[in-house]
Amino acid sequence: MASAFHTMPLFKVVIPLVVGIALSKLNPYPSQYTTEFLLLIGLQLCILSIFLKHRKVVRSVCILFLFLTIGYLHHHFTGLTYQHKHFSLHHEATFLIISPENSKQVDNNVRSLCKVQYAGFSKDSIIETTGQMMVYFQGIELRDINPGDLILTNATFRKEEKNTNPEVFDYQAFLQNRGIYHRMYCFKSSYQLLSNEHIGIWNRSKRYQGICQDILSHHIKNENNLAVISAMVLGERNLLSDELYEAFTDTGSVHILAVSGLHVGIVAGIISFCLMFLSNANKYSRWSKVIISISGIWGFALLTGAAAAVTRAAIMFTLYFLAKSLRRKGISYNVLACAAFMMLLYNPAYLFQAGFQFSFLALIGIMFFYKRINNRIKSKYGIINKIWSLIALSLSAQLLVSPLAIFYFHKLPLYFWLTGIITVPFAGLILSAGLGLIGFDLLLGTNSIITQSLAAILEGMLSLFNSIIFQSQKLPFCSADNLWISETSILLIYSSMILGCIFIRHRKVIFLLAALGLLLIQSVVHNMENFIAKKEKEFVVYDIYSDSVCQIFYQGLLLHIDPGISSEKQVAYITNNNILSHRIDREIQPKELGTDIQEGFYGLDNYLFLFYPSESTLNFESKKPIDFLVLSADSYKNIKKLSSQFDIKQIVVDGTVKYNKSEIALAAYQLGIPIHFTTKHGAYEVML
Repeated sequence: MASAFHTMPLFKVVIPLVVGIALSKLNPYPSQYTTEFLLLIGLQLCILSIFLKHRKVVRSVCILFLFLTIGYLHHHFTGLTYQHKHFSLHHEATFLIISPENSKQVDNNVRSLCKVQYAGFSKDSIIETTGQMMVYFQGIELRDINPGDLILTNATFRKEEKNTNPEVFDYQAFLQNRGIYHRMYCFKSSYQLLSNEHIGIWNRSKRYQGICQDILSHHIKNENNLAVISAMVLGERNLLSDELYEAFTDTGSVHILAVSGLHVGIVAGIISFCLMFLSNANKYSRWSKVIISISGIWGFALLTGAAAAVTRAAIMFTLYFLAKSLRRKGISYNVLACAAFMMLLYNPAYLFQAGFQFSFLALIGIMFFYKRINNRIKSKYGIINKIWSLIALSLSAQLLVSPLAIFYFHKLPLYFWLTGIITVPFAGLILSAGLGLIGFDLLLGTNSIITQSLAAILEGMLSLFNSIIFQSQKLPFCSADNLWISETSILLIYSSMILGCIFIRHRKVIFLLAALGLLLIQSVVHNMENFIAKKEKEFVVYDIYSDSVCQIFYQGLLLHIDPGISSEKQVAYITNNNILSHRIDREIQPKELGTDIQEGFYGLDNYLFLFYPSESTLNFESKKPIDFLVLSADSYKNIKKLSSQFDIKQIVVDGTVKYNKSEIALAAYQLGIPIHFTTKHGAYEVML
């Protein structure tokens, strides 16, 4: 094992760097003394690693702790607190000049990730700033805003708030990992477009992406076909319908829609094929091939948005082409570690992005498992070997990714090995044809026979590909859904996998026993968590804008109270994860728990609930006190009458109540009743 690490020096520094960044995430607000102490320790470790040349073990330990410290401090100092030119420091600024970088049409509005270039209290006092924020332009079309435009606005920005609903997707953390901390709403009257003569390479690439999108839209008429080719060639996933995306997810083919290492590898193969005429005999032609190849790869990466997976692949292929030109053989793990090291030094928050995690885990799985799995079956028939190699590729990529997929998405495709036989060849054909269509359209024109013929062939391939995906989705047991594992289980599973990989490499039984022991512990922990969750009794009023959703969890059963204001999709987004975390067996009706429902009254055990009382509710009497009263915009005016009619212990005001909050709070205070506003205090949760 030591010899393996000796040949992969970058792995030795990437691991402590990752650990340091993770520790910094767990403790995001260290004291000033802690920071100063770590800086001093880091300096001492740096000095020791330089002077202890003859004490290799001590020197190696010093280097490991040095990079752990670097990871911790680097993530800490890249936080918002230390961005001294960030626009948020000018929170009272009257004017901002922003530049859209990535925009999406959402109903009649445009959601745009914007770079804030200038801020000030007047047009004459504007100074240069840094930082990005999510801007919602209301009442306009996507075509009205181009990447790189300069927009002067006097709208007010605010910090992105944390979603307080239990177990819901943490959108605030998702944005913060991308350096986005604020949002702003712009009406037509609150901004104006300015001229901009200097457009950076990023925004220029986004404009080229728009040109390529127009070309594809002109030739590909079917909506699903256009959505797939746009995602694969341009990284544009906004056109994907929920039905299409779910089909790719259920069949384990969704990675085809996210531009990643596979796509970059196909592009690299296309470039290498086109440059076959250049000889490797002299250094000029050899370096010409390298420069063209690297430029093409990074051009494709920029065109598709340079996501974490694409950036990783682009760095790795860059290093590969450079090593090949220098006629040196690079160790794949070392190249992978170098890509991770460079990306984390540029932005340590990459570590917490799902795309970064999936990309590196999938590639590590392919590097470690592919040959071992592929060599298990050898046939005298070439076609069988080809099919098995594709299955082996899918299996090796999925092995390390599956636990994380369950953790994030709560589902696991069961036919990924089967669809892998189809998706990989189709990906190569579709991506090649899509890039060719764009190229021929630009070179020969839209109406040339070559362009039209290629468009027809591409449309046919896309229709066949989508048809296969939809048919695969109909197979029985296509996907295992509604899965839930905790962070503890994830830690135990991956620890077991690491020990299992060490056993496979070194054949020492102790590692196998340790891996199996950790899996046993994980199984016990998981079953204990399930047992505890199924015994819980909890009442939740969710924080949903302009809506109200309440749920009672009762020992594996769910009682759902929903007035039906919001769409099923929005309610599912807010509540599904919490339902899964409680290991709910089924949803029930009130009478199944022996409760009587009468004008909003629900009885459960020794508790009495009253939801959204109307005027007619005052005609009823209750000898029992009301433990929880949920008020909506239609019922909050009855608070004083209700308090005189019933003994109320707790009031919860839902998201439909937007105004008169101070009036309601004052009334509750005068009545001596505790009150909770979901729009102000977040979701209301109480164990029964």
